[in-house]
Amino acid sequence: MSAINIRTNICTNYIRKQEIIEHIILAFSIIIVLIVLSSLALAVDDTSECNWWCRVKGWFGDVVKDE
Repeated sequence: MSAINIRTNICTNYIRKQEIIEHIILAFSIIIVLIVLSSLALAVDDTSECNWWCRVKGWFGDVVKDE
């Protein structure tokens, strides 16, 4: 391999690693945004008998009302 080919391979590998890192960061960012939006959506209707935590507990079994 010539020196030019080695440099090209190094640059190509570096760019691929950067793309993978960017995709991972983007995926985590989307997950965090979805978590925040879902928690806000649950907290909007606090006037009901059952607050957001009660509804979250309800996803995993019977709804338990706070007393």
